[in-house]
Amino acid sequence: MKVVMYKSFVVRIYPDEVQENFFTNQFGCCRFVFNSFLDAKKKAYTENMEYLSFYDCSAMLTELKKSKTWLKRVDSTGLIESLKNLENAFNRFFNQISKYPSYKNKYNPVQSYKTNNINNNIRINGKCIRLPKVGWIRFRTHQKITGQIQSVTVKRKASGKYFISILCKNVTRHIFKSNNRSCGI
Repeated sequence: MKVVMYKSFVVRIYPDEVQENFFTNQFGCCRFVFNSFLDAKKKAYTENMEYLSFYDCSAMLTELKKSKTWLKRVDSTGLIESLKNLENAFNRFFNQISKYPSYKNKYNPVQSYKTNNINNNIRINGKCIRLPKVGWIRFRTHQKITGQIQSVTVKRKASGKYFISILCKNVTRHIFKSNNRSCGI
């Protein structure tokens, strides 16, 4: 019996110097968007007692990109995901799951951003993966990456090493039938 499911594959990537600079800019832009809209939500609530939704912030992001042209040089889906992370943080706060969202810091040892696969813009060819606005990057893995790619999260650890988490759907997993026998290990 086969069950269709989601699976994440974590692999190490080896970007060149230009790609590392792009990732640094992307992390900074995502942090800027998160902090700017956290500030905007705080101001809107304290001044007008109104809550800015994700859609309000998304429309404001479009206007912000017109005034700050350096936001156009990075992956736009990463910026949208940053807004979704902020919305999720507020939802967790309102449901009393976590504390009030705090500003992101550039000195955090782990930096990351997420991008989605739209129109097959993320593909794997052998030991290379293509990311939007970055190009082909070498990666190393010992497992076979199967299924349709949904999204990719790029992380830079404190050690300076880069990793990506590839979320795939329609990954098949074999389920074995139960036979009411016990097994000791």
